[in-house]
Amino acid sequence: RESVQDQVEECLQALQDRFERGSSELQEDTRKRLRDLEGQVGRSIQEGRAEQRAAQVAAEVGLSAQRLSDQLEWLQAIEAHTAELQQVAASLQRVDDAAQERATRIEEIEAGARYSAESFRSLADSFALLRQRASFREDETSSMRAKLQELSWDVKVASQGFATIQGAFSLFSGGAGGTGGTFVIDGSG
Repeated sequence: RESVQDQVEECLQALQDRFERGSSELQEDTRKRLRDLEGQVGRSIQEGRAEQRAAQVAAEVGLSAQRLSDQLEWLQAIEAHTAELQQVAASLQRVDDAAQERATRIEEIEAGARYSAESFRSLADSFALLRQRASFREDETSSMRAKLQELSWDVKVASQGFATIQGAFSLFSGGAGGTGGTFVIDGSG
């Protein structure tokens, strides 16, 4: 992009230099030719040359005027091309600015995407850790339930054992409990 823009600027500078040189050379050449023609016309008039000489001078003046007209058209064409090249350079600059702005936006989006990806990875790691902890808690809860059931069973067995011992005491004590030596084993505790 810079290469194209540099070339356009160099071309514009060269055209402007050529235009300035051509313009001053054209003016000087025109002045010189006009002075020459004035001198020729003046001498022709003074010397009283024939109409043929006057016609020849008039033809030369016409040719010079035509050349001057052609050179002016050429200069106008150069000016028009210079203006077009300046417009092209401005357009290229706008395109370059837009491309740089898009590149900056893309870099910002990529940075945001990297940040989001890192955040998602961190979040995934946190979820994995939470799952691991939940699984550990589940294992602990299952273990506690098993221990609770075991303790419940032990309490039930102990209750039955206590009821048996109580019944035995009431048999030995001779019916002091009013059951007449019978006892009831009750699993309720």
